Formats: sequence, structure tokens, C-alpha cells
Amino acid sequence: MSSETFEALQRALHHLAEEGPPLEDLEDGPMRHVLAAHGLELRYARDERERTLTLLGVSDI
Repeated sequence: MSSETFEALQRALHHLAEEGPPLEDLEDGPMRHVLAAHGLELRYARDERERTLTLLGVSDI
């Protein structure tokens, strides 16, 4: 993974943790976010009560 892609991943995770979808829009199970410019799909889970975001997987698309 290039440093540019890694930085984009870090920015995306920070954004998802801080400003992810509203609770009423959350689906059951892992959520997905695509970084199309870098060809990656992130699978993650948010726990609002614990204020955590867990990265479950990163896949090439």
C-alpha cells in the first residue's frame, strides 16, 4: 500500500469515526465504505455508546 493510499485510509477512518452515518441510518452488521480513487472497500463497525470504530477489513475492488 502506497503512503498516499494509507493516508487516504486514515482520513476516511477519521471521517467515519467523527461524522459517520446517523444512528437511524445504521444497518445491522458491518458497514461498508468505498475509497474508489484508491480501489479499496472498507468494512467497519461503529459503537456509539462506546464511541469506537472497528476496522473489520480492507478489500481491493
